[in-house]
Amino acid sequence: MNLMNNVESDEIAKLKDVADEIKKSGKIAIFAHQNPDGDAYASSVGLGMALRKNGYEVSFYLGSSKQDFSPIIGMHEAFEENTSPIPEGTTALCVDCASRDYAANNEMFDKCERIIVVDHHATNTFYGDVNYVDSSAAACAEISYFLIKAMGYEITEDIAYALYLGLVTDTGSFQYSNTTIRTHYVAGVLSTIRRDFHKLHDELKYISMDTFLALSEAMNNTDFLFGGKLGIMSLTKEDENYWNSHVDTDGFVDHVRDIYGIRLAVFTKEIEENVHKVSMRAMDEVMNVSDFAARQGGGGHPKAAGFTFNGDIEGLHMMLAEYYEEEWTE
Repeated sequence: MNLMNNVESDEIAKLKDVADEIKKSGKIAIFAHQNPDGDAYASSVGLGMALRKNGYEVSFYLGSSKQDFSPIIGMHEAFEENTSPIPEGTTALCVDCASRDYAANNEMFDKCERIIVVDHHATNTFYGDVNYVDSSAAACAEISYFLIKAMGYEITEDIAYALYLGLVTDTGSFQYSNTTIRTHYVAGVLSTIRRDFHKLHDELKYISMDTFLALSEAMNNTDFLFGGKLGIMSLTKEDENYWNSHVDTDGFVDHVRDIYGIRLAVFTKEIEENVHKVSMRAMDEVMNVSDFAARQGGGGHPKAAGFTFNGDIEGLHMMLAEYYEEEWTE
């Protein structure tokens, strides 16, 4: 228990300066990366709840996403487009976002007095006036837990539920290699605050019929190269009978990753004509897909990264095959 107490006190001490910077402003506008995922929403909502409960004026500028977690964690306003002007004297708090360009509604940063960045991506460009980046954290929600404690605020049941969502989604329910003893510690503490996290797991596993049909078509459009070590699953505009822009495809790449023998799993989706969103997952302990994604204008983590590709599907597949051949084959 002394070890765990030391973990908490050490992390709080590291975040004290950032916590003090946030507390200097009574107005906070919260931002995250484009098309926010579970961790981006969880960190935003958890921090927003904590700040609002302690008298801060909090607004959310998270942009739109196909994933609506509001039925799970509440705070419906965080999941809606916000076109309201930034109040004068507002501090921007940008979470789970590696670069200014990748932040949703980043044009509003110029209306803010300053920018505070809290993130866990190793590719972070330190674009804020104040930056806290810990790439050893499994999720930004993990950092957010300690940040709330560093500000001296209570983790309520609602905040615990939101933060737990971030831990679960960014660690694959604690199965990914980014999960650490610190991650389990935070999850354990949150579990003492709220006891019904099984409901959250149940909510996350359900998919719609539209998602099921899109996944079926994507599986039919999966190519395997290099003896089954590289798997590329794709959806193009030609497949729109099976999917549309409202279908949540964020977990599709995991179905390729889970195939025995796969070293590199890729899912590509044509969001506009000849514009493809690419998600990558590495099963190799040595390779780092975030480096490749960053070279394409994207980013992420060593084992999970993404970028946007402009060009036809054949050119995209050729680029991915060349990348694998040049950097993944012995």
